[in-house]
Amino acid sequence: MNESEKRAFVSKDGKAFATFSNGDTYDGEYKGKKRHGKGTYTWESTGAVYTGLYADGKRDGKGTMTYPDGSVYVGLWRKNKRHGHGVYTYANGDKYCGNWEADVRSGQGTYLYLRSKTQFTGQWVNGSCPDGKWSYYSDDLQEKHRPFVADVRSGRIVRYVKSEEENPKLVFEEKKEEKKAENEPPVGAFAADSA
Repeated sequence: MNESEKRAFVSKDGKAFATFSNGDTYDGEYKGKKRHGKGTYTWESTGAVYTGLYADGKRDGKGTMTYPDGSVYVGLWRKNKRHGHGVYTYANGDKYCGNWEADVRSGQGTYLYLRSKTQFTGQWVNGSCPDGKWSYYSDDLQEKHRPFVADVRSGRIVRYVKSEEENPKLVFEEKKEEKKAENEPPVGAFAADSA
């Protein structure tokens, strides 16, 4: 628990509203003198707001956090960290939808790039996704998907397919024996901005 979330003294279990000396507020349930159950915590200094479940004084279970920059996370928490499935919408409109482990993107997930209408889907490790599929997406059900799919392995595009009407056309495919030079940087940076 960080300093701005110090517990106010609550003498009995149940619902209470607390205002802390730093101006932060908590409106919700307490058990054993700790935040436990449903509640809303508001950080006065930053404007951040968490609404959701608490266990033993920590964000734990399903909840929504709105951050000072306007980004929003809706999903599961464990011991004050994003953990389990969740959707993080960044201030620029990009989204990550997938699994988290201790506040880091980890496991199956998709990062949607709003501006380019592309998405990258794969297995995330320590916040980045070295292998997966990159393709266009549409948030408008009437809009026809633009034809494009790329397979990425170890941060490199290894296969690129462009559909032309109903006939897909292989544009590029890396040969298996082809290896990149030792000092060559990886092609494409698929480690999306940190949350």
